Amino acid sequence: MKSKARLKQKLELEYLETQRIEENNKLKLDFFTNISHEFRTPLTLILGPLQQILADYNGTNEMYKKLLVIEGSANHLLSLINRLMDFRKLENHQVTLESANGNIVKFTKEIFLSFIEYAKDGGYDYTFEAENEEMLVYFDRYKLERVFYNLISNAFRYTPKGGSINIKINQDQQHLFIAVEDSGVGISEEHIDKIFDLFFEVPTHNQVQKNYNKGTGIGLSIVKNIVELHKGKIDVTNKPTGGVIFKVTLPLGREHLLDNEIISDFKISDDIEQYNAQLESSEIIENEDIEDLIVNEEKQTILIVEDHKVLRKFMKNLLKKDYNIIEAENGKIALEKALKFVPNLIISDVIMPEMVGTELCSKIKENLKTSHIPVILLTSRSSLVYKFEGLESGADDYISKPFNLMEFKLRVKNLLNTTERLRIKFSSEDSFIPSEITVSSLDEELLKKAFKIVEENISNEQFDIPFFCTELGVSRTMLFLKIKAWTNCTPNEFIHEIRLKRA
Repeated sequence: MKSKARLKQKLELEYLETQRIEENNKLKLDFFTNISHEFRTPLTLILGPLQQILADYNGTNEMYKKLLVIEGSANHLLSLINRLMDFRKLENHQVTLESANGNIVKFTKEIFLSFIEYAKDGGYDYTFEAENEEMLVYFDRYKLERVFYNLISNAFRYTPKGGSINIKINQDQQHLFIAVEDSGVGISEEHIDKIFDLFFEVPTHNQVQKNYNKGTGIGLSIVKNIVELHKGKIDVTNKPTGGVIFKVTLPLGREHLLDNEIISDFKISDDIEQYNAQLESSEIIENEDIEDLIVNEEKQTILIVEDHKVLRKFMKNLLKKDYNIIEAENGKIALEKALKFVPNLIISDVIMPEMVGTELCSKIKENLKTSHIPVILLTSRSSLVYKFEGLESGADDYISKPFNLMEFKLRVKNLLNTTERLRIKFSSEDSFIPSEITVSSLDEELLKKAFKIVEENISNEQFDIPFFCTELGVSRTMLFLKIKAWTNCTPNEFIHEIRLKRA
């Protein structure tokens, strides 16, 4: 009887303790929610004027990039706050699923790609494997994006540099499986069951290492909630070789979903109807197919890279009145055309066969012949994943699909104007810094070297173009191409300008 009484008392205490923890969590969440509301107002007030400054900006390129970083970070903060609001709704079961049938492989691949530069920097072995190119499943894009973004960023957080992170997708008759594997520190067996609990943070990540960022303990709880909302499940297992596997299982078909959980009129981001609807009747875009590049010397040239033929033609027709347009259906062809024609701007989709947009962007920025060309990436991922990672791969801007036609034209015009303004800056100002004129760091180094060579030979009467080429280590055509791109001058005019300014 004593033993029973003790057990009863212990159970009552445990019940009270659980109630107290729940109460505590509720109070924490209420506090979070209230303070989040407070944060949103000043953030909106920061973003408003900042967007106006960016729209009318005509200063240095370096400052423009800094302003873009500020805008990106402010937007990121806003999205974190909105995420917290969504989390609150998830906790209270007030969130409904807005799912539509779609290719989960393409969807996950784009999230995978957004970490590629980060993986390169850390020397990670980072791979993506899918059983088929297309696997269809009903899912809510906005919510599931957060699941995989969270799982992949966690894998990087707990895997030391040089480790391996793999994403694998396969399916059977009833289910689709997406696994995120890492070779990180793993989770001790005593904590593995609690990993999805709210506010639970593995105390020491098994190994106390300074460089692991401490989380909030709500990420995996959100992940679990979202997967369960899809009527799926998520499991975690330790690998015998070290590291963990997070496996998301989603049911195929639509029997498990209610009618109000499916968006009936969902359009994929490449669907041309969304763009046609924005056109005024007078502006009907005829779908003719003119051969590449009928060059008008006065117009600037844009290279459009998009594997979706109809959308590519649509963008071409949208811009061809004001610019010369070159088309390419994938990154590989685009790179060849960029090297051949050296356009003023490249607009590229992210997911393409042969070579993806982020890789194309990196290659453009690494090649001396094309490194000065600004690149805009088109992404179907609406979130901020790309806003950072995309810019890291050297992209100068990104536009989410489906885009607003007015905004699309403006962004293109603004980016071209910025480069033009920087050229004018060279010929109009007495003092100038290479970083204010150039676009990429590769160009900046070269321009600094060019300035230095001219400065050193300012009184050398034998200083001519062949000597300039030899000193700079580039061919005559490359010298002409680069100096024209940076300053709108020929190499001779460039030398004269510097001499005159010095005089």
